[in-house]
Amino acid sequence: MADISTIHGGTVPGEPDADVIEDLERLLAQARRGSLTGFAYAAIHLDGTKATGWSGVAGTRDPLAAGISILQARYTRALIEGA
Repeated sequence: MADISTIHGGTVPGEPDADVIEDLERLLAQARRGSLTGFAYAAIHLDGTKATGWSGVAGTRDPLAAGISILQARYTRALIEGA
């Protein structure tokens, strides 16, 4: 069987991604402290399926919508700039 190597610092498909784990653990710690009151997510699974969702306490609907709009703008800019 051939060795699989990554390019551009990527991970081997099916292996955990340290950056994803770090981000999720940071958010989970904030939620457990009570400082994270709402969040939205978009996730891609290994098989290509997508998952989206949101959760939050009362009063986070409008701020969360604003955050989603900001994320969309930031992500679009990153795609255009090739980041």
